[in-house]
Amino acid sequence: MSLTVTVQKGHDFSTGNVTRAALNAGATPTVAVTGSVTSTEIAAGSVTEAKLGPDSVTQTVLKDDSSTGSANAAVTTDHIVDDAVTLAKLANESVVSENLIVKKNSSSNSNIVEGLTVLDSVAVDDYVMVHDTSVDDLADDTVQLKRAKISAVQKVGTTEYVLSDITGDLVTGSGTNLTLVVDLDGSPFQTITLTADKDYKITVTNQSSTTVKCMTVRIKAPATGAAPRFGDSAESDNWPTNWSWPERTLNIGPPNIPAAKVALLSITSFGATDADVVAAYAVTV
Repeated sequence: MSLTVTVQKGHDFSTGNVTRAALNAGATPTVAVTGSVTSTEIAAGSVTEAKLGPDSVTQTVLKDDSSTGSANAAVTTDHIVDDAVTLAKLANESVVSENLIVKKNSSSNSNIVEGLTVLDSVAVDDYVMVHDTSVDDLADDTVQLKRAKISAVQKVGTTEYVLSDITGDLVTGSGTNLTLVVDLDGSPFQTITLTADKDYKITVTNQSSTTVKCMTVRIKAPATGAAPRFGDSAESDNWPTNWSWPERTLNIGPPNIPAAKVALLSITSFGATDADVVAAYAVTV
């Protein structure tokens, strides 16, 4: 529908005297505009941001017929330029679960979480976001993004762990004295190959007073040469003094590992001190 403009005269001079008041009234006509301007009367790109006054486009002005099945939604993806909607333009609690896109596949599935804050640690009742691959991604109204508790996340089949070497043995002085540092925040399974005829002092780092931490270390002795030592006496004084050794005589760690042998050292820390550590050691015969 087009606009109709009707101009009404301000005074009728067909009768009466021509006075100054009548002349003033006649010079002020009444203009009435009826009808509406549709998209066919507005050229593409003619209404720009510079021509819109502050707060001229409100929520009630935006037309959205998508709920009725119509394709006449006022704001569609074609009307939003890249990066137009930024975090600064979103009001608090403006994005709720009902407004999230649940099916928007691309070649990269990492974009959703790239901007999230990184946690240093998680609790068993914390939630993580998962992409449910069992859901048909071609079906309409399907929810592929779901939440799961850490305690419910399991790997089906073979359990896998990252294997890492303990590197950077610290020389505590000249000669054969070395320090072997076991980081309880490292991989749960680690391996170290010792050097013949060396004294290794064992220490652990990153114990916690609030969580239990476990570590298993594979210790490999060199194929030949004098056995690497965990102390220079029968008391094996290079092990932490207050560790508990349930299966070892006199509650002390092993004095050495013979050449060509492999051992497993299991460390379970129930607290922040050496007295909270329970250790187990087994070596090939």
